[in-house]
Amino acid sequence: MSATQTPSTTSAPGTSPAASLEFRSAKTRSEWKAIGNGADDDDVKHLRSFISGMMTDENLVVMTGLGTSLCVTDEFFGERLAPTMGDLWQEAEKAWKGDINKLCEQIHYDAPADKRDFEELMSRCNLALQFWDDATLRTFVQDLEERVVKRCRFTEQAEDFRHHEDFLRRVARRATRRPRMKLFTTNYDLCFEEAAARSRFVTVDGFSHAMPQEFDGTYFGYDIVRRDASEGTPDYIENVFHLYKLHGSLDWERKDDGRVVKNPTVANPVIIYPRDTKFAASYEQPYLEMMSRFQTALRQPKTALLVMGFGFADKHLAEPILSALRSNISFKMLVVDPSLRQRLEGGYNSAYKQIERFASANDPRLGLLNARFEEFVTHIPDLVASTEDERLQKLRATALTQP
Repeated sequence: MSATQTPSTTSAPGTSPAASLEFRSAKTRSEWKAIGNGADDDDVKHLRSFISGMMTDENLVVMTGLGTSLCVTDEFFGERLAPTMGDLWQEAEKAWKGDINKLCEQIHYDAPADKRDFEELMSRCNLALQFWDDATLRTFVQDLEERVVKRCRFTEQAEDFRHHEDFLRRVARRATRRPRMKLFTTNYDLCFEEAAARSRFVTVDGFSHAMPQEFDGTYFGYDIVRRDASEGTPDYIENVFHLYKLHGSLDWERKDDGRVVKNPTVANPVIIYPRDTKFAASYEQPYLEMMSRFQTALRQPKTALLVMGFGFADKHLAEPILSALRSNISFKMLVVDPSLRQRLEGGYNSAYKQIERFASANDPRLGLLNARFEEFVTHIPDLVASTEDERLQKLRATALTQP
């Protein structure tokens, strides 16, 4: 789960913050251009041309955060299910049996009430416990961690992952002669796993195919091929991508001997909770394996990075991206976020200030799109034709909906 604070913009229930669809790049001379629905619109053509150029690069890397989960809604009421940092603050108020302001005083968190942040609260609580072994505070932190896990299990209540499925069909189904798309995410949830299963994509996530599924970084070097009995040469299948969960996952369990295995019902999953120890924790296994591969992927020549719904608040993840932008001449990047323009113009954090400098210099490698994840997906060109298996699945789905 990304630790990005959700901006205070209003939106309809079940959606991420309202966004004005705008694109900015060197072709627009660093000006924000409104993106309409007309395919013949020049600015739409510029956007889709930029996306197409990224998708045809040798290496395609995707970085996602909380913003890609906000489109998942409740099956019955259409309400957003993924918790924002504001939602988790409300959970903290419920968990603390008393006035949350008094807790803030005890842990010396003196930020104004409208500026308080859930990650900072957890950070200060853990720091206080290092010097003050208070049973009430310790119970409060444990309760908060359980609430975070419970709120992030929202995929169990959802039935519609069509935006994630559509994204995978358009982006992950690359020409088999090119490296597989690498998707890195800070989210704990299982949105992309659910979408992959429903779309018949194979996810290479570092776990074995034997039971129990055990994590080992060497599995990222494996691939999936189709071997026909009538032909001697194996053929790479189309629908495969790599998934790297930088902050852990709700279905990871650490055994007593240190092994990490998959367990969908684990009570205490292997995740990095939102607090300031994330940087140190990310250099422990299995996170170290993910971080190493993230940094390596960004250093490769002819690499395109698509950043969606990630607020650049995690410095241990933002800095490798900025380093690639500074030093990798063949690197391209498109940043997609519903509050992107607001954050760039307001200098939301140091990473945005650096990105703004590159954008203001008309860097042709950089594109900026002020849009929600689900809005962006509709503008991704479908460059690879549907496979025979996908066409068959579509026909089956259509048949099932017929009276």
